[in-house]
Amino acid sequence: LAIGAVVKIALTYALTGIPSINIQGAAIGTVAAYMVASTLNLLAVRKLTGVRFDPKLTIGKPLLSVFVMSAVVLLFSRLSAELLGNLLDNNLTNAISTGGAVLLGALIYGIMLIWTRAIDIKELKHLPKGDKLVRAFERFQK
Repeated sequence: LAIGAVVKIALTYALTGIPSINIQGAAIGTVAAYMVASTLNLLAVRKLTGVRFDPKLTIGKPLLSVFVMSAVVLLFSRLSAELLGNLLDNNLTNAISTGGAVLLGALIYGIMLIWTRAIDIKELKHLPKGDKLVRAFERFQK
């Protein structure tokens, strides 16, 4: 995690200084930091426990879920901003579009993880309100 934090600081500092990237450099730095930290964590778990990870389950299915979620969020964000832009002021339009996109993104990502079977019932039981999630999961799987 410390190495990831160093990556984040370095990338954020370097990228936000580029006028064409600007504040988006902070987001890029954050994503890169989590990628570095999670990769190093997986390698450490593998080294210390000998567990082998299925690349399809560990990387492929979540990545597919991310791509679908990203497409839906981008589409929602653009459509809602266009539709609301004619009705509301710019700040309110941005707030509603962004908030809606975040909520929709979380929902779509969760649905995709279940649909691709990247998570299973045993894992859902460990989450808060896991019993309710398991019931919804079982209905969704039918």
